[in-house]
Amino acid sequence: MKEDNVEIGMKVVPFQKTAEGWGDLDSSNIWYDAKRKAQPFLYVTGWDGEEDAWLLNITSEEDGDFFRSEDFELYFE
Repeated sequence: MKEDNVEIGMKVVPFQKTAEGWGDLDSSNIWYDAKRKAQPFLYVTGWDGEEDAWLLNITSEEDGDFFRSEDFELYFE
């Protein structure tokens, strides 16, 4: 997904995880918890300028795991 198209609150589906130093998609506890709860998406909850990455979470609370915009796509219901 293009950086300019990302908005806080949108639902997205990660397909990889390239945020440096934070492991790969298989090591993301946030994505694992979403799949365990049969939730096929994550919420974009914020931007971390220090990490240069978006925060994605199971809920819309401002917390989560670090992902780059190219790591996820928009979720369509």
